[in-house]
Formats: sequence, C-alpha cells, structure tokens
Amino acid sequence: MNERPINILLIEDTESDAVMVQRFLRASTVSISAIHWVESLVEAKSAITKQQFDIIITDLGLRCSSGIETISRLRASNVNMPILAMTSENICDGNISGLAVIRAGADDYIPKDEINPSVISRAVSYTIERSRMAEKISDANKKLHEANRSLESKNKRLEKMCEMSQQFVDNVSHEFRTPLTVIREFASIVKDGIDGPVTETQQTRLGALINRTDDLANMIDDLLDTSQLESGLLRTCREEHKLQDVIQQVERMLRTRAQSKRINLHVSTASPEINIFCDDEKLRRVLINLTVNAIKFTPIGGQILISAEIADENCAVVTVSDNGAGIPSDDLKRIFERFQQVDCHHRLASCKGFGLGLSIARSLAMLNLGSLQVASEAGKGSQFSVTIPLAKTESIMNCYLDQRIAATQNSKEIRILEITPGAFSCEDQEEALCSIDDFLRNNAQTFDLVLQTSMCRWLIFTNSSESEANLLEKRLTKEWASLRRNHYGASLPDLIFSLGISADAETEREKLVTAARSSVASNSNVSQTAVRAKRVLIIDDELDVSNAVQSRLESNGFDVETAFDGKTGLDTVRQSLPDAILLDIRMPVMDGLTVLRHLKEDPKTASTPVVILSASLRDKQKVLDSGADFFIRKPFKSKAILEAIDSAIGMQS
Repeated sequence: MNERPINILLIEDTESDAVMVQRFLRASTVSISAIHWVESLVEAKSAITKQQFDIIITDLGLRCSSGIETISRLRASNVNMPILAMTSENICDGNISGLAVIRAGADDYIPKDEINPSVISRAVSYTIERSRMAEKISDANKKLHEANRSLESKNKRLEKMCEMSQQFVDNVSHEFRTPLTVIREFASIVKDGIDGPVTETQQTRLGALINRTDDLANMIDDLLDTSQLESGLLRTCREEHKLQDVIQQVERMLRTRAQSKRINLHVSTASPEINIFCDDEKLRRVLINLTVNAIKFTPIGGQILISAEIADENCAVVTVSDNGAGIPSDDLKRIFERFQQVDCHHRLASCKGFGLGLSIARSLAMLNLGSLQVASEAGKGSQFSVTIPLAKTESIMNCYLDQRIAATQNSKEIRILEITPGAFSCEDQEEALCSIDDFLRNNAQTFDLVLQTSMCRWLIFTNSSESEANLLEKRLTKEWASLRRNHYGASLPDLIFSLGISADAETEREKLVTAARSSVASNSNVSQTAVRAKRVLIIDDELDVSNAVQSRLESNGFDVETAFDGKTGLDTVRQSLPDAILLDIRMPVMDGLTVLRHLKEDPKTASTPVVILSASLRDKQKVLDSGADFFIRKPFKSKAILEAIDSAIGMQS
C-alpha cells in the first residue's frame, strides 16, 4: 500500500499498552520508518513542531484529555494529518459512539481489545489511504471552486459588458432619435401647410426629407432589434389580425415613396376573410423592409407588386415582387446574413445601409411563427415571400411546433403553463381581462406561444426544461404582482399558474394541438370615444421637440402649455390641471419617472392621462407599470401623438 515507509506518532500514557501497540505495528505488513511515542498532548504538539509524521495513533483515554476531546484538541491545534483513535471501551455499546469520534475529526477508530498485527495493519493502511483520497478530493474541490470563481468572475464581466453594450446602443439610439424627431416633425408641419401654403415641388421635397428621416429611424430600429434578439429581450405580442388591414397600412406608408421614384406600387388586395395570427407591428416591419428594398433596387418606372393568398391549410403568404436588377444566385445564400449586402448597379450604390435589414426581417418573420424566403434571378427581379399562421388554433399550433422542431437540436419537449384569474369584480371584468391578456402576450419568452382559449383561460406553450418553465412561472408571478401594485385602473385579480402536461413536439403533436384546441379569443379593445383635450401640457427639455409638438397640437385645436424640466412641469400640472400630459423621460432637475410617480400619488392628478415620449424602448415597460397611459417612441409620427391623446382622454371620460 505504501510507496515509502511511514513515520508514526503514538500518543499513549499507559506504558504496557504503548509497548503492545508498537510490537503489533512492527509485526504488521505496514512499512514503518519510525515510531515516536509520547504520553501527553503537550508532548505530541511539541513533537509535531519538530518533525513530520504520516499518521497519529492516539488513545482516547489519556489522563490529560478524555474521550473525543482528545481528537478535537488535536484538530484545534491545526493538526491536518490522519488520526487513528484507540479506545479501551466498546465504542458501539459504550458512552462514546463511533460516529462521534469520526465527527470530532478522527479518520478511523479501533477498540484496544481487538488490536492485533492484522487489525492494526488494515486500520493504518485504510486510514492513510482514506486521508490521501480525501486530500485529493479536497484539492479537486479547491480547483473546482477556483474554476467556478473564475467562471463566475468572467460571467459577471460578460454580463457587465453586455449591459454596457446594451446601454451604449440605447444611448446612441436616444441621441439619434431626438434630432430625428425634430427634423421629421417640422418637415411634416411645413409639408401639411400649417405654417402657410407650400408648392407641389416643396411638398415633394419635404416628403423625400421625411422618407429619409424614416430610413434613419429604421436603421436605428435594426440596430436595437439585433441587440435585443441576441440578448433574448425582444418580445412579441401575437394576436388575431386581418391580413388586408396590415397590407393596406404598409401601402399607405410607402405609396408616396414609390411615386417619388415613379415606380408603380400595385397591391393585390387580400381577401377580407383572411385572418392571421401575428404581432402586427413586426409583420409591418418585415413588409416595409421588403418594400423599401424593392423601391431602392427597382429602376425608375419599374413595377412592384404586393400580393397575398392562402398558401395551405396552416399559412397565408405575402409576396413582394419587383422587376428590378435581381440577385445573382451566388448571393442568395448570404443576403440574410448580418452585415452582408450584395453589389448592385452603380446608379443604386447610394442605397447602402448597415446590412441588417434582411437579417432582422427573417428574424421578425420567425418571431411571428413564419418564415421569409426569396426567389430571384439576375436581371429579372426578385420575389420575397413571408408566411404567417392563419388565426385557427390548429394552424397556429402546427406552425409553432414545426418551428420548434426545426430550431431545437436536443430537446423538442413542449411544456404547457395554464393561467386563470382569481376572483375579481364584474364591473372591472372587461378591462381586467384585457390587462391580463396584454401582460401575458408581452411578457412571455421570445419564442413562447400564448393562446387565450376561453374568456378566462390562457395557455403558454414553452420549449423549455422543467426548471426553466418553473423560473418562467416565478418571473410572471412576480411581474404580475408588481403590475397589480402599480395599476391605476381596474382592480386586477390574482393569477393562478399551473404547469401542466409536457409532450414531445415531434411525436405527440396531436396531444399538444388537442390541449390548445379552442377558438382563439379575439381581444377587441374596449370601445373608446375620442375626446379632444382642451388643454395639453408638454414636459420636455428639448425645446425643438416641444415646439414641433406644440405646433402640431395647436393646429388641431388644443390649448398647449410647455415646461422644460420635470419639477417645473409637476408644479404646472398642480396649478393648471391639464386634460392630458405629454411627458419626456430623461430631463434635468426631475426625471419623467419621478414626475409620473408624484402624479399618480396625488389624488388631484392621479387620473390625468399621461403619454410618455422617449427615445428608448427600454423605458416602455417601466413607464407602463408606473401608470402611464401610452408610450410613444421617438421619432414619432404626428398621428400617433393625436391618437394617443384622444384615446387616453376617451378612456377617462
């Protein structure tokens, strides 16, 4: 057993016993270098300071120390070598238990009346070997602990770097969006003739200026979306929409831009019966991206067609076709990669961007449980096709399961989290149910699927492990509790979460579809009466933004007051009690969130509608949780401001 002879320290105050133990040790199979005999702990501690021992063999019945105290005192003296205890008592039947001896720090024990060369040989060998193994395990644990500490340190640094990166992108976004807001709004005011008549040529040029401002805003959106996709922070709010409405909105936004290049933008109207399940804002982003690209790369006088149809029993498809330069076959493989652009005709060389547009568009299509495909031939134009699930439970589930099966390498297991509300007031039922639905759709994980299968029942399908699903449940519970505390409208009920069945997406598809089968509830908004506010207070430290919004509101019949820091704005609210407030977040003296908190705490202003203006999308959830009525991101469209004020005041009337 031993690679070298061992040095033994024997602590025994009975000479005859000491002689006996030494005789048995020398007669054993243990290879011994020397045996050093002492009669007390004091002598033992002195000997340990003078030489190195491989093992201590000690009696537990010393005159200077009795029982397990002997072991405890040795260990308290920083003795870290193996200890073999001897006792003249029957350890199992006597007052000293074997477990107590081990817990006190001994590595093993033997009764004196059982000692012989064989027993002591085995006990010494086992004790030393056990100690060596424990030392190796201890060393391994130390190395593992050091590795974990190093990993934790690196993770913290990575998290900090990620947070700094997010903050940098957010700050850059904020700094860009504020001047873009000013440029766009003043150009729009002049174009609309609010400051006086403009010629047709001036309107055209101002329209081009507005379009280019929107291009810059879209580039910023692409950067932010890329950052949020990488960090898993980009959320989706999928629900039922009419496909025709989404396409018509895109057409209205881009027809003027196409006309400015003398391009014929034709829309093949989708059937009004086609209802799709999607996040409509993200679908519009995809279609706008594809159509703007088509306008860029289609020559003057060209043709662009937006068409829609039902592709199969599960999906609708929207196709953007053009007769532009087309894309060479070798480039089709890389156009969806980030920061990749294909070479184009020299006349269109100014149409460069970050190379993020198609990459983001494909990601947004996937978030909508669909896909983005391209067919193109150099010199003959391109066709980009987006698929979207039809608003039928079976179709939604099939698209979701197909996507999860294709996207997941190891685990295709789907878990179902069921949510039902507790008791709540019938008076607040409609608003409370809308709040629950909005909360769940906006706070589920990026690729989770939220379905409202009846008026008071929601299912969240998640491709997560059981522990991850439990963490999701805990997070939603915590965030709902926070929302309830900060909610200023209807009394919100508790939410009851139940982690239900799990099934393999590939082999148990019917089981999952059956669990979801029910008509997807349409969440129509509460009917709102648009009521024009007579007096609106703008609180924004950016003078140009404030002036632009003031001009727009006054041209629509509002009386407008302004304040340029949070404290002045709060004082003005308390004095004049406006009908609505437009509030910026980042301001000197007092920030917008602090102003909002004071407003909601004061009974006189708690019900005053507040529309938040911010360049940062990261502010959205915080301000809505704090009681704001609407969140509008800069640069904004004038229509959004007017609609938000009308809706907010309408909800209060």
